[in-house]
Amino acid sequence: MSDAPRAASFDSLRGFAALLIGIQLCAEILVFHAADYDVTSWPRVLVYDFSLTNAGIPIFFLISGYFIPASFLGPIRVFVVGRFFRLYPVFLAAGLLALVLLPFENTAIGAYGILRSFVLMDPIAPATPFAHIHWMLMVLLGFYAICITVALLGQVHSRLYPTVAIALLLTALGGMIIVGHLYHRHFPIAVVLALMLAHLGWLTAQLRAEPDPATSARQLWLLLLLTGAIMLICRFAWSTAWGAGELWIGKAAGYALAIALFVACAFGRLPTARVLTLFGALSYPLFFFLPLILSFAASQMMELPYQRRVLPLLAAVAAAFLLAALARRFIELPLAHWRRGRVP
Repeated sequence: MSDAPRAASFDSLRGFAALLIGIQLCAEILVFHAADYDVTSWPRVLVYDFSLTNAGIPIFFLISGYFIPASFLGPIRVFVVGRFFRLYPVFLAAGLLALVLLPFENTAIGAYGILRSFVLMDPIAPATPFAHIHWMLMVLLGFYAICITVALLGQVHSRLYPTVAIALLLTALGGMIIVGHLYHRHFPIAVVLALMLAHLGWLTAQLRAEPDPATSARQLWLLLLLTGAIMLICRFAWSTAWGAGELWIGKAAGYALAIALFVACAFGRLPTARVLTLFGALSYPLFFFLPLILSFAASQMMELPYQRRVLPLLAAVAAAFLLAALARRFIELPLAHWRRGRVP
């Protein structure tokens, strides 16, 4: 299979992940009091325990791990400059809009919070109920830092590194699970698990490029074993009790779906669709603008009954898509063209 159809397949997969996350955020607006329901009520179980972000977010980490290490074919500065102009300008536009909307969010934030937001690329309204997906950008930046460090050590194209890294991350996860009762364990475990998924994508890229059948077979078995390990992590890291985000089978199902789709895309070809390709192209601007606009909409709809939330929600989604499209047209694409002309 040529690279062009595979790239199109990955674009659609990225769009599918963005669509899952968008649907999840909209669902939380429609039932954002579900956390107050009985723990066995279907709105709470569907919206929180079987969150679509359980599949959408892992797909982004897997794809990043698949493609980012291959970016280190030239000087490291080329990667650093390229990533900066790829990521920060869109965030800057969203951050400035967040400043404008901040007085309407009923969120108190001082000068330090604003400065921290723009330095760390952390959304400026962290108290809103939809900021919980933005942690993934910080983890991705951490993964970029790992890639840079490994590249400086001359190991970014090493066959051994991803396997060793995954083994170390698995050890860390095991330790966190064992002593998890000592602290709020879910978030640090989710972060390390995300880094493991990124390295799993890295290992998959190496497997595809491996010319030796025997080595490929060993790596494939390792890939399957690691997938099984992720399921076990979900089983032991998250409680089996019914509660918001606590039903482990929902996380396991999400991770399993994400890995299955990613592997199918890496070794075969998933069907492509224009709408998913569009979502994929807009996924990074949407990452900022959709939660931001939905957060603002939620603050205005808190007291509305369910049947009256649909039209304002549709208007908010349309506004977010418009902003994302404008950011891509007037920020992402011009800067990409400029980088191609400036960076040797």
